[in-house]
Amino acid sequence: MKSFILAMTLAFALIFTGLLYSHNLVEESNHLSHLNDNIILSLENENYSRAQMQLDELNKRIEKFKVYYFMTDNHMEIDNIKLCIAELEIYTKKKQQADALANANSLAFLLDHLPENTELKWGNIF
Repeated sequence: MKSFILAMTLAFALIFTGLLYSHNLVEESNHLSHLNDNIILSLENENYSRAQMQLDELNKRIEKFKVYYFMTDNHMEIDNIKLCIAELEIYTKKKQQADALANANSLAFLLDHLPENTELKWGNIF
């Protein structure tokens, strides 16, 4: 009986921490998407200095949480996000609005897609 209780306790703890982990990743992805939306607005208003500040914040946020993303997500997807941000920084510094907006919108797609890979579902487990 003790073994059963221990197994159930461990199973509950595993499921609970998995759900908590997934929830935090989804919240962080939403925050990154919100930052990117602000970058898009700044670029549309041709406020490149503000867009650059927001890009710096986005980079800091990704660096802070990349360890968590690497545990569950496809590394190629994280690399694509980082590449998109690097290109966006260059276009923003050069004040190339059309290219910067195109990259920011590509980044929005990648960030919106990120939580799908972290959900606890059979397709992501097997």
